[in-house]
Formats: sequence, structure tokens, C-alpha cells
Amino acid sequence: MIEGKLVFAAGNFGDFNIFLYDLSSNKLTQLTSDDAWNDYPRFSPDGQKIVFGSTRSGKQEIWIMNADGGCAKSLTAGLKWADFPTWSPDGKEIAFVSNEYFQVDIFALHLEAGNLRRLTSNEGFDCYPDWSPDGRHIAFSSQRGLHQDIYMLDIETLQEKRITVHPGPDSSPAFSPDGTKIAFVSQRPDQNKEFEFMESFWDFFYGNEHLDIWTVELATGDLKQITTNRGVDRNVRWSPDSKYLAYTSSAVDKSDARILFCEYATDKITPLRFDESAVKHELERPFLADLNKPMDPNLPPFPPESKMDNILEKMGNRMLPAIERATPEGVKAILAKYAAKYKQWEIDRIHPITARYLDWK
Repeated sequence: MIEGKLVFAAGNFGDFNIFLYDLSSNKLTQLTSDDAWNDYPRFSPDGQKIVFGSTRSGKQEIWIMNADGGCAKSLTAGLKWADFPTWSPDGKEIAFVSNEYFQVDIFALHLEAGNLRRLTSNEGFDCYPDWSPDGRHIAFSSQRGLHQDIYMLDIETLQEKRITVHPGPDSSPAFSPDGTKIAFVSQRPDQNKEFEFMESFWDFFYGNEHLDIWTVELATGDLKQITTNRGVDRNVRWSPDSKYLAYTSSAVDKSDARILFCEYATDKITPLRFDESAVKHELERPFLADLNKPMDPNLPPFPPESKMDNILEKMGNRMLPAIERATPEGVKAILAKYAAKYKQWEIDRIHPITARYLDWK
């Protein structure tokens, strides 16, 4: 039986909110409600707090709130940009990503003392940190050279160890609760392609059709492919008992991602089903109802090259240097501009996005 609580982000582009779902009672609670981008929620070790990224102040910051959504406050108001938080197992520190020194590095903030530590200083794009259960390491993804791989950082010595080596991008590492394995997202079929991390607007928000969930045994380096479907599988997290993996999945030519569970021992996939009455009446968030739609097993082939691909590629490259200046109003203005110019935005069903980053407690 799948038990526990999920916290996840869902919404339309530029308007994400954080939701809490009790798997035992099927109760769905909306924790944030504003027009900002609220994303990447993570439970504290005791389950009493949630950290998340938000643009509600006008720039990207790390916020903390009670597990019921109350008493929200910013933790990184003094920084230029911060996102992708993760808790230390003792609950005293939060590691996150920031470009405070004009490159994207991983930092750790002591919540009581307020001390800020810079943990990585490589010129590569360091992202998606996840703290090990024993508190000794942080796993993260980084593009060092041509390839994006999973690395592990020793907290005391700051020595780094490369965990995966592959031409395709590996990202979003997640330690198993017993610390023996790391689940991650990988694009492994494209062996001969050179990648630039976040090279396109499309890949960042919607992914690539060959994104799948994998795991690696830290003691042996043995790899296991968890998902094999044609589509976008990412945002992976383990269940507290290590028996399941939760992740989001969508067709590459659609953006209505839903939440799926995979039983690690059997590879059995189970979709998360929401109570329709809670979605329609209590929350009044129609995009959450899209999470209940089944995947179409007979999707037509997605064209490898299209006019929209080129548009998004060029736009993504232009937008990347301006990420730290992005505001909800600015994002919506950009979308309105391109939606008016290119009607194919709606033809390709780029809106709405539904489920994104999640955590399990």
C-alpha cells in the first residue's frame, strides 16, 4: 500500500502553487495561493516545515513555511537569485543553488545561525542538490565540459566524486532513504549528441522525449532503468520506505504532466488519482483535474524538427542570461508576446503545465 504525504507544485505557466496530498486519506490541500511561481517544495526531516522556491517578492528566492502553508518567510532575501533547496537530515541547514558569485554554485545556509557556506565553485552549472541521509554528502548534477553528470560532494572536505559518466544529460539526483542508491533523470538514447545544459526553453520546462528515470547503486555503480516509455519522466523522489519512486510524466508533445508511482522491486507503474470533487469544488483549480487523464499509448511520432522547436531554441538561448531578472509579470508579458505572434503555442498545447517538482514524506 502506498502511504505518506506528497507535496508538489502544479499550475499554469507563470502561476504555480504548492499542494499537499495525503495518500492515506486522499485529502488535497492547497498551501500557497498567489500569482507567483511557487515550485520545488521539500519537506523538513520532521515533516513540520516545507521549503520552496518562489518569485512572490519579485525575484527568485528560497522560502520556508509550516506544513499547513502558514508563516511563510524568505530565507534568501539578501541574495540575487536562489532556487532548488534541500534539507540536511538534522534539519539545521538548507542547501540550494545560487548565482551569487556570477556562476551557478551550491550553497548551504544554517537556519539558526544564518551562516552561508559556498560548497562548489566550479565554472560548470551545478544544480539539483540532494542531501544524503547520513548528512555527509550532497549529490548534485553539473555540466563539466560537454556532458552533464551526477556528482557527490563531501560536506567536510568539499571533495567531489563523479557518479555517472555518459554523453547524455543526467540530472535531478535523489538519495534513497537508506543511502545506498541514487535515482536520477537521464536522456540516454542520444549517445552521439553534444548537450548544453538548459540549452532550450522547451527542454527546461517540458523535457525531452527520451527522459527516463534511472537508479545507480553507489557501492557498485550498477545502473537500473526504471521507466522506458516514450515521454518526459522526471522530478523523481523515493518513498520513505524505499519501496516506491514517485515522478512526473507527460507526453513530449503535451505538457499536462501527471504523477506516477513505480514499485522498485517489480517495476509496476501506478498513477496517482485525485478526488475529482476536491479538485473541482474545494480548490477550484481545473488544471489539477488534468492529472487524472490517462496517458495516450498511441501517440503519433513527434517531429524531430519543427518551426516551434527553432523558435523555442532561440528564445531559450536569449532568456538564459536574464533568468535572475525574471518576474511573474515579465514571464507573462513574454508569453503574451509570443502567443500573439505564434499561434502554434496553442496548437502544440504548451499550456497548461500541471504537476512539477514533488517530495514524499
